[in-house]
Amino acid sequence: MENILRQRDMIAEKGVFFWPSPSELKLPYVATRDVAAVAARLLLDETWTGHEELQMPGPEDLSFDQMAQIMSDTLQKPVSFQEIGMEDMRGMLIANGASAGMARSMIQMLTAKNAGLDHMAPRAFAAETPTTFREWCRIVLEPAIVAAEGRP
Repeated sequence: MENILRQRDMIAEKGVFFWPSPSELKLPYVATRDVAAVAARLLLDETWTGHEELQMPGPEDLSFDQMAQIMSDTLQKPVSFQEIGMEDMRGMLIANGASAGMARSMIQMLTAKNAGLDHMAPRAFAAETPTTFREWCRIVLEPAIVAAEGRP
């Protein structure tokens, strides 16, 4: 969810956010605080050993249109989603300081996510990642937008 904060100024100034995915594509989102809570629990659990991949999808899959509606409701102003092309995303990444290799890897990941990567694994840790996007917007995004707009 925190990746949305990278577009804070666009949301505050223009009421729009961008991503190289179709507006109706539903993807899982997780708040960093939930990831941190799972990590802390596992690090403190002396019975947990070894290594494995952990899927932490968050409590719900949302489309970008649904995210825009939730942001609009929370911020009490219209927010819309605009799909951009992968090459536009690559250019934005490089313009923001990513190396060509990092931009290429990000585009490969986003392409895989658009093709269903996130729905290939079981939602094993969904109960441990309870923060909804609406709650995250209220506690994280809204204060960030208020600050960007210079409101008290």
